[in-house]
Amino acid sequence: MEALELPGFWILLKIWTWIRDFVLSLACPSLIPDTDKFGAKIKATWEIPGPTIWRPVLGDALTLNKFGGPEKLLDYISSLHEKYGPIFKTKLGPQKFVFINHPALYEEIFRPEPNYPIRLKLPSSEAFYEKHKIDRGIFCRDGKEFCRGRTIMAEVLLKVAGQYMETLFDSVDPVLKRLMDHWTTMSMETKGGHIRNIEQDCYEFFIAAKMTMTYGQHYETFLSQAGSSVKTLASEAIKLNAATFDLNTHPIQIATGFGLKEYDEYTLKNLETGRKCIDIALETMAATGGSSEEFGLLHRIKNVYNASDEEMRVYFTDMTADISDQVSLTFLWILFSLGRNPDVQEKILQEIEQVCRPGKNVVYKDLQKLPYLNTTCKEVFRLFSTAQLVIRKNSNDVVLGGYNVTADYAVILSSFSSHKNPSFFSNPEKFWPGRWLGEERDVDTGEVKRSENAYYPFGMGKRMCAGKLLAYNLMKLFIAKVVQAFVVESDEVQKKLKIMLYPNGDMNIRLKSR
Repeated sequence: MEALELPGFWILLKIWTWIRDFVLSLACPSLIPDTDKFGAKIKATWEIPGPTIWRPVLGDALTLNKFGGPEKLLDYISSLHEKYGPIFKTKLGPQKFVFINHPALYEEIFRPEPNYPIRLKLPSSEAFYEKHKIDRGIFCRDGKEFCRGRTIMAEVLLKVAGQYMETLFDSVDPVLKRLMDHWTTMSMETKGGHIRNIEQDCYEFFIAAKMTMTYGQHYETFLSQAGSSVKTLASEAIKLNAATFDLNTHPIQIATGFGLKEYDEYTLKNLETGRKCIDIALETMAATGGSSEEFGLLHRIKNVYNASDEEMRVYFTDMTADISDQVSLTFLWILFSLGRNPDVQEKILQEIEQVCRPGKNVVYKDLQKLPYLNTTCKEVFRLFSTAQLVIRKNSNDVVLGGYNVTADYAVILSSFSSHKNPSFFSNPEKFWPGRWLGEERDVDTGEVKRSENAYYPFGMGKRMCAGKLLAYNLMKLFIAKVVQAFVVESDEVQKKLKIMLYPNGDMNIRLKSR
């Protein structure tokens, strides 16, 4: 008997896959009804459009590689949305995905969201935590543990305003001033005001700001006693991002073979720093009493919400250890956007001088009086969202766009795609803060274009980023300080995705003192 040629083998394998899925659908019928509420027939999962998967182990990874590999994942997804529409399915490595990019589909996935939505677990990352028997913090937990912690964090970070928020953001002002002074010195020392190592500076600033709001005015002491510093955490964050990206772009069998070494080193060290930091802070606060001004969010959650010491460790360890937060890089994209749009810089400065008077230090309570500054921040998040992709893992089958999506598929909201969809935003590639001031209409038809339901820079649902208001307001203060101090210039760059959205080249940020 002659050996089966390779193309014939893949065809037979594909036929076998269809037969298997058909038999399983008969043997294990879904709990999803046959028709939707309008009486339309609900189609099976296999009917969702998408590329044909000939390689069960690799999935469509070879096609992704043709686009440039995992760094070009967004281009790959965009091409499939263009080909198949607002919903398609594919498989990358061992994981099966359904991608959606329309507000109506977003609503369908979140409307029936359970009280305890489960998270998608990346195989390689989970292998690390299982290997070292490590319990993750609140944002990486499921069930009632997640629900209680998330409720408290939402109360503190999303619903509390007024004097408390003012106190939090006023505590960040010295951190901002230190950064502006550093950049002023560097701009005078370099040719054309070029700022070297600006990625490191952005990481250091965000980590320092986050630590100030979380631990209060003694954060540097706590870090030092824990054997670390802001500079060290920032350097490790940059290395950790690269290691995390490399780790999770390989199948688990390969990743555990060669990809865990650096990830192990950086993550274990950061978790140890986080645990030491919270223990030192709790001990200091217990000895002195303190206040929210002195101990930040730590004091408020401990005393207002009566959290136990163990709960505090769960809540705050990740805040210290998760140094690779996407917000750090957003500061870099702010500088890039300002540098490419000098007219936007001038409008922000004019607004500040008209509302707050020339030379006045912009503070938290001024922010709501600066609409153009606010919309500039929204526009940065539209084009350079911290959540380019929002991932949901369902415990049961769901109906999306008339299709039954089985629970073994992770559903991904292509928010980056809807943010740049001309159906929802006029001239979507243009950086235009004015689009958020009043209604945005089509030039030819007069039709309202902007869709708030297509805009989700921090995700959505019960696992939406709890710190989004902190991030928004910190961005606004950052933009105000930068524009008051400097004229910003930058070079055009392409983008690449490595866990977060990175510039694919040197932005060449230049700051010239006003």
